[in-house]
Amino acid sequence: MSRAKWRRRVFAGSLLAIWLGAVPGGTAHADATAYSNHCAKCHARAVVVARSLKGDADTEKASRLDALLQSHHAEDVADRAKIVNYLIGLSKR
Repeated sequence: MSRAKWRRRVFAGSLLAIWLGAVPGGTAHADATAYSNHCAKCHARAVVVARSLKGDADTEKASRLDALLQSHHAEDVADRAKIVNYLIGLSKR
């Protein structure tokens, strides 16, 4: 499957999740897009990633995830924040 086709599928799934209310917040589209652009090629199922986050509180999970992403294909601070927000939101479901 080509990368472009893969991204379209992930993006369509993200939009469906947003439409169904699986992703809270007004920036959910941008957050899902950041995940799609940086993570989805290798980590297709965002819910699986979200549920595997370690930590007792959302702030602890966010801190650990942000530290990982700094050296794992998401060097941009704004994109990292969107990805963290997206995955923390999914982990609450």
